[in-house]
Amino acid sequence: MRRALLAYAGLGLLLAPAPLLNVLQAESAAVVALVSFFVASLSAVGAFDRRSVSLWHVLVRQEAALLVPLGVLTVAQLWAPNCTFGQGLLFYALFPGITVVFAVSLAYATVGLGLTRPRLLLGGLGILIILAGPLYDLGLHPQFYTYNHVFGGVLGPIYDEQLAVRPGLFAFRGLTLLWAAAAVLIGRWARGHGSGWPLLVCVLGIGGIYAFSSPLGINTSAELLRGQL
Repeated sequence: MRRALLAYAGLGLLLAPAPLLNVLQAESAAVVALVSFFVASLSAVGAFDRRSVSLWHVLVRQEAALLVPLGVLTVAQLWAPNCTFGQGLLFYALFPGITVVFAVSLAYATVGLGLTRPRLLLGGLGILIILAGPLYDLGLHPQFYTYNHVFGGVLGPIYDEQLAVRPGLFAFRGLTLLWAAAAVLIGRWARGHGSGWPLLVCVLGIGGIYAFSSPLGINTSAELLRGQL
């Protein structure tokens, strides 16, 4: 846990002098979320490996660690005034807050399944999600935004003065929580607890959201765009 706190402190010191990123908003929240996936998942693997510790104990500690970069970004208002601090807190909860739930849940599942080199596996999975999401969203859809299970999302071109907060963002982060719930259920099953029915419900929910991703606002399909013109 000490390494996680040091990593977040270092991240905060990097963000503090950086224009745009030293203001608590979607951009800085996305950077913290990206780092938090790797910090939280790798730290959680160590916690689950070393002793019999509850999932909730690890999750609460990892969420509490997010207060370090949040504290730095709050202090940064002294030299980088932020008129939308309240909105920034919402992005902080939606981006790193939910990403940490996702990361810890994946670590819980990987350790429970007894997979070899869980840190390497989680690191590779994180990189894959970071790259595959934007490639799918921007490469196959006529849109300028992307949502991501790791870094939360990019809400539009960075030169836009006012980024659009669409309902699809909330639907997508709900999807991230469903993936986290599925990982927890897999971890519990691997440890000999629970049945497969809740996992089946989660899988059906995940499949349903992907099937209706365009009406939910997660993606903008060409058909939907033509219908709005």
